[in-house]
Amino acid sequence: MGFDQFTAPQAPVVKTTAHPPRATRSRRKLWIITGLALIAVAAFYAIVFSIHWPFKKQALIDVLQERSHRSVTIARFRVTYLPPGCVAEGITFLRYKHKNQPPLITIQQLAISVTYPTLLTFQHRLDSVRVRGLHLIVPANEPPGNPSPMLLLTPSASESSLPIGRLDATGSLFEFYRGNDPQPLRVAFNRLSAQHVSTRTTIRYLAELSNSEVPGLIRLQGLLGPWDAKQTANTPVRGKFTYDHGDLSPIQAVSGTLFSRGAFNGTLGAIRITGSAQVQNFAVHGSSHARALAVNYKVTVNATNGSIGLETITAAFERSRVLLSGSISAAHPHDGEIASIQLSSNQARIEDLLELFISSKEPPMTGDVSFGAHFGLPPEYQSFIRDMKLSGNFGIAGSKFTNQSTEAGLTKLSQTSEAGKQEKSQHNVAMVLSDLRGQATVTGGIAHLSHVEFHIPGADARLSGTYSLRTFQADFAGTLMTSGNVSDTQTGAKSLFLKALTPFLKHHDKVKIIPFKITGPYGHTTTSLDLGHNSHRIYY
Repeated sequence: MGFDQFTAPQAPVVKTTAHPPRATRSRRKLWIITGLALIAVAAFYAIVFSIHWPFKKQALIDVLQERSHRSVTIARFRVTYLPPGCVAEGITFLRYKHKNQPPLITIQQLAISVTYPTLLTFQHRLDSVRVRGLHLIVPANEPPGNPSPMLLLTPSASESSLPIGRLDATGSLFEFYRGNDPQPLRVAFNRLSAQHVSTRTTIRYLAELSNSEVPGLIRLQGLLGPWDAKQTANTPVRGKFTYDHGDLSPIQAVSGTLFSRGAFNGTLGAIRITGSAQVQNFAVHGSSHARALAVNYKVTVNATNGSIGLETITAAFERSRVLLSGSISAAHPHDGEIASIQLSSNQARIEDLLELFISSKEPPMTGDVSFGAHFGLPPEYQSFIRDMKLSGNFGIAGSKFTNQSTEAGLTKLSQTSEAGKQEKSQHNVAMVLSDLRGQATVTGGIAHLSHVEFHIPGADARLSGTYSLRTFQADFAGTLMTSGNVSDTQTGAKSLFLKALTPFLKHHDKVKIIPFKITGPYGHTTTSLDLGHNSHRIYY
């Protein structure tokens, strides 16, 4: 065997085991402990929520029943886990009595949810509430606040307030019945959103709504609360609003399109509202005249019963400015009037006021007018014109008759006097009336004028009578005191007849007292001597 073929024996191989660093072992233990802890926590919450899962059908029914004090039924119910919560549909709040009548409150869908951090930390709050199709009926004699749209917020005797992070509602309808009126006031909320909702906090809200009395789009934004559960009227509120495309025609007495802006503050029992409004094509029913109306107002609204206090309202149209104050009462006013309003003006034109109620193109009279009056409306009125009541005094300066037949008849009587003849020679215009004043009352759709006195060139007149606001028929009688000859107002046989009667007319220091009348439908009235009545009578 050669040397080169010899192989030296190899050293034995020794196997060794590598140990991981100490830091790696610590991390593994930490992960194991953390995993076990999570499993324990998950098991704990699984056990707790399996026994006390907050979003159960009966639990929701119990809460709604306790806070509404009514029996509640839910047609469909399901639990959600992403996010944790529930969805209830077909919720009905039954009546105490008259269970065969429609329920006072129904909700199409109520979705409640919280975040997992809120759920796992057992916080007493709801992160989100979504309400769809809330229908609330408030009967005429229902106590204030019951039923209440604040069902989820109002704390019960055994619970505290339940705060909500965000509340969203769509398609809500509130119906408020008043007295014996079968038609309720309907308030529809197209949109309502609020943040940090709780009876103990100030709620920030945004709403879009409309109502049945003056349909239009109302936008509200502001702050509400904290809620006063003992005295709802003391709950603070403030914000601003806009009112666009308000349709006045459902009021029946008037028509036009309303646009308004304003701000409000105070409490639910006394909300002070300041704003301005413009009404396009404003018209009173039965009149053919429409005009632009501008209004500035300060009013106080009691949101708990719907009454309104009119502090100051200024309405301006054409060349006139009218001031209003008073109140619009709740369903059962103590004084028998649902509306009690004082009207006054010393900056108005009689033609502007008359055109509110007439259908002819031209008003019967022009001139500056000042007046003070009280307007009243009973609670259960059927017709605005027929049922309203108005009483007051008026004075007109520099007025003229525009109706040719009325003006011509009185002018003929006036121009027989020396003053009248002189006036005729100097002017060829409509006859000027001065110092026209009197009293007016409106009842049953009839305007009653009394103690009406005015002066025309060469004569003084006194007048009383009626004018129908529904048929537009005039029936006035009066006396004219003039130094002229009555027979001069007529020709031919009528003149001879009146000359024969002149000695029998009452005389006072060469002043003759002549009875006359103004009768007929508006626009076609006639002015004539009223010899069929006692000529010695002075009409009031």
